[in-house]
Amino acid sequence: MSVFKRKDSPYFWYEFCLQGARFRGSTGKQSRREAEIAERECKAEAAREIERRKSAERVFRGHGVLTLGLAIARYWQEKGQFLAGSDTVLRNLERMSEHFGENRPMTDIQDAEIAAWVASRRAETAWGRKDQGRIQNGTVNRTTVDALRKVFGHARDAWKLTFPDEPKWSNHRLKERETIGVEIKRGDQQAIADAMPEGYREVWLFSLATGLRLAECFMEWSQVDMEKATATLTQKGGRERQVILGKAAMAILGAQVGKDPAHVFTYVCRRRGGKGGREKRLRQRYPVAYEGLKSAFARAAARLGLKVRFHDARHTMGSAMTRAKGLKAAQRQLGHARIETTAKFYAHVLDDELRDAIDAAIPHIAGREVMAKSSDEAALHKQARARPATIP
Repeated sequence: MSVFKRKDSPYFWYEFCLQGARFRGSTGKQSRREAEIAERECKAEAAREIERRKSAERVFRGHGVLTLGLAIARYWQEKGQFLAGSDTVLRNLERMSEHFGENRPMTDIQDAEIAAWVASRRAETAWGRKDQGRIQNGTVNRTTVDALRKVFGHARDAWKLTFPDEPKWSNHRLKERETIGVEIKRGDQQAIADAMPEGYREVWLFSLATGLRLAECFMEWSQVDMEKATATLTQKGGRERQVILGKAAMAILGAQVGKDPAHVFTYVCRRRGGKGGREKRLRQRYPVAYEGLKSAFARAAARLGLKVRFHDARHTMGSAMTRAKGLKAAQRQLGHARIETTAKFYAHVLDDELRDAIDAAIPHIAGREVMAKSSDEAALHKQARARPATIP
């Protein structure tokens, strides 16, 4: 069937069968000639898609070569789209495909090429701006080596494929700077909230109240149980966990009820422009997005002269939990799979608590005598060092 018009649409539509599959849709064109050209393009793309599917079926029956494009497509369909921060996952996969080429056999990706890829990514600047400096090593690792390793790992574990010459991933990971994190003072927490727009402000406060990572904050109402005061989230690595919500978190959620039927945190569009701005209507509500939240937080922190990250809200919550209930409670709330991870970042909090406990346990008088004696000895040593030497 050639292109045709529908009463409920100003555009021409197409409908055709190809190798037993039916394809139907709008051409987006109001001219018949342009619509027929669009239909031919749709047929060509449909033929390519059918061939890709057949090629993929041959590969996963063991009768073909697994290309990077096929592996990425299936990884995204089976796992990637369900991970926290799926937008970032997709961008990393696209970057990977752009660099190596989607027709590249997985078995042909060698260590030398990965090393060159890492070096190329390492030379890039943050946000593509020279004044922002080079991308941090941790970002390079996550967007190159770690992203590609996950595709290889999924092929091994889920599809039972083998790679005799699989790259040695540890050789390519750059050394990352270990950052303990910053505990944000209560006054600064509120100051940042006041400097952020409505919608974004609530996400910031919710992270402070729960310890969620930035990518975990973009929830839908289907994930929240208001009666049980819990939220079910998919965190890093695709693992599902249940988060306990306290009074502060529940109060924030209660204020969002009725604003949007699907998404928990939304904002009101107040100006046109920016990425995708033309598609949005003024005074309409839209879901808070990852990049928008990062930008809103960065502007608020810069305006206040604070050198903090959004992730520091998680560290602030983790420190408070560790002080109040210990590492085990902090581990559960933060969703760490291993308590060693919690201890690595929050053991210093327990050290501070232990130091305070030691000082409190020493009797006041005995403590004063010890401190006085130490002070006297220090003064004597200082005098001895200052006294000029004499020749007998």
